[in-house]
Amino acid sequence: RAAAAFAVEAARRYRHLHATWLPYVVEHRDYGVGHHPVNLDPATAARKRMLFAEEYQPWDPAAADVFGASERSYYRSSRGTRWSATDGSGAVRLFAVRDGRIVSWTGPGAWQGPVDLGPDDLGAGVTTVVAAAGTDGALHLAARTNDGRVVVRPVADGTWTDLGTPNPGDAARYVGSPTLAPNADGRLQVFVVNAGGGLSSRWERLEGGWHPWFDLEGSDLQDPCDALLDASGRIEVVAAARTGLVLWRQTVPDGGILRGTVPALPPAGTATFAVNEDGRPEVHYRRAGTAAV
Repeated sequence: RAAAAFAVEAARRYRHLHATWLPYVVEHRDYGVGHHPVNLDPATAARKRMLFAEEYQPWDPAAADVFGASERSYYRSSRGTRWSATDGSGAVRLFAVRDGRIVSWTGPGAWQGPVDLGPDDLGAGVTTVVAAAGTDGALHLAARTNDGRVVVRPVADGTWTDLGTPNPGDAARYVGSPTLAPNADGRLQVFVVNAGGGLSSRWERLEGGWHPWFDLEGSDLQDPCDALLDASGRIEVVAAARTGLVLWRQTVPDGGILRGTVPALPPAGTATFAVNEDGRPEVHYRRAGTAAV
């Protein structure tokens, strides 16, 4: 952990000194990764074992894959589930994080970008960004800051609103990456896997401002979750636990949310919504042990 922290800091200083976003650092889990389901297909796992034996072990004969890393690959911080969105005019926007700042491309056709979107008014960099279209077609962003806070803003001419964290203090670093969905009446709502492994949410009030963090319960959830507004006008949220999928759904449009389960094979990693042509939501995920979708 110490070596990784020094490497990340060295890369940050180099980028600052040379005014560049390279090298791009992607952190993966190591210790404890064996607690997560196998998420690599057999061929990839076999190649990873071969590389470990031929390229690494000759220089460190005492090394052994005691954590099961050869069969698994998990990000240290998730990349979220919705890095693209289509606005009311039909334009597609892509979003990514480079060196703590959000960049965006606009298409399709002749893609324009990247455009730097900050965050200059946050006082902190971000690790993850997700996007969602409101009921009026305007795009909004939700991001996780380096210190575990959730922030939101409209894409067009917007400033960040700091929603804080459901787990203040040292536990904030264990808070996951947010997802964002509009209610049927247009009010935005964010969801995040909290430090206790459950689901927490904040939403805009009709009279303005945001409702405090609310615990929607759950346990053993794997970051991140995903959310959408379905064809009936109700928000649905899905998250993967290590043994199955968990679903939250509004009982009525703009109403309270109840938790249930989804018939599923054991998942390995993120569960993501898609929508059929007839409007029915689907949940896509990788199957534990085979990595098949």
